[in-house]
Amino acid sequence: SGLFDAVVPGEGEETLRALYTAFCENGRRRVQGIGGTLYIDVQSGRLVTVSRSLLKMETLPVPSFDEMAIDEYQIDDDRTLPFQLSRGCTDKCTFCSEWVFWQRFRPGAPNGAAAGVEDLRSRYGATYIAFTDSLLNGSSSRLQACAEAILRQGTKGRGGGFMRADMTDPLARLLHRAGCREVFVGVESFDDSTLA
Repeated sequence: SGLFDAVVPGEGEETLRALYTAFCENGRRRVQGIGGTLYIDVQSGRLVTVSRSLLKMETLPVPSFDEMAIDEYQIDDDRTLPFQLSRGCTDKCTFCSEWVFWQRFRPGAPNGAAAGVEDLRSRYGATYIAFTDSLLNGSSSRLQACAEAILRQGTKGRGGGFMRADMTDPLARLLHRAGCREVFVGVESFDDSTLA
């Protein structure tokens, strides 16, 4: 239809910046061919996909809320901010779009994640971290290391996120000491034939 010049499927951080730069420098006709986009080739009318490497969690900065009126987005007494320890999921369930969007599970480094949580607490007064990971416990050992790093640095606060119902008692207790208070567990079905 010509409604869009380009579409960004999946991660958009670097791609949107590249699109914006190309648009500012060259105008709308030059946004075709940017890595991480889909566009319609004007000559052939075909949909063209231009790939881009997936981002590494270690390269992503802690989200900045400097330009936001954070209090306008708060619904209770907590100062709630989002943070991401990983991207993607370990499974490829046919009913779920997470693996299509993120392509694979990519955990961040435990110490970097703990430092990010502390940064949100100290810079913005965050008292609750809403972990936006598709699957916080995609790697139990990495989640354990994150919780231990949060405890070592003495970060105070609470948080929660999406997890699979697959956890040991010691890890659950460690997460609680580190401030995890809410877990959202996805249960699609209790029937194995339905899941299959």
